[in-house]
Amino acid sequence: MMISVERCPLCGGTRFEPFERHQDAGRELVYVLCPACGMVLQSPRMSDDDLAEFYAAGYRTIVQGTEVATDKDLRIQAGRARHLVGFCRGVVSAVARHLDIGSSSGALLRAVTRAYGSVGLGIEPGAGYRELARQRGTETVAALDELDPAKRGAFDLVSIIHVLEHLPDPVGFLRELRETWMAPGGRLLVEVPHLFGHRGTELS
Repeated sequence: MMISVERCPLCGGTRFEPFERHQDAGRELVYVLCPACGMVLQSPRMSDDDLAEFYAAGYRTIVQGTEVATDKDLRIQAGRARHLVGFCRGVVSAVARHLDIGSSSGALLRAVTRAYGSVGLGIEPGAGYRELARQRGTETVAALDELDPAKRGAFDLVSIIHVLEHLPDPVGFLRELRETWMAPGGRLLVEVPHLFGHRGTELS
């Protein structure tokens, strides 16, 4: 089911301007711009249930042709993990507990553990990558709502790498992280694509 977005999830604005559109696996994706705050969003978009199903099985097939981890993707993840840990070294002196959302193969979790001696936990909806992470010794679950915050406690580092742009309510998600999952003084590590760094043609 496709849902038309009536309000900007960032500022609540109700007026949108065309931004771009492209074909992806036989589907037309339409992006609009909120002129009030500059956010670009997909509208219409999948329903929350359809999104969950898509990221559990389907997303990887579209992106890389298979749900199974590829050598190329694992090399990219390892390189990104090294880069992100190098960045963290300059601003974060210690990490005891690390939560990585969209943890894929667990490369970043393992790199942070090696650098800081931390305990890591991953959230990965894709079954193939989640199982690979577990085989490599990384605790990984399918969704954040599988966890009980009262039992798991808070984390002093939460990372969301190329995840925020996939969420229909990024502001609400960030609020939940801050209020429920981040320790006082904890750090949030976010990486998102450049605004124009994806396929598409400008709409007129």
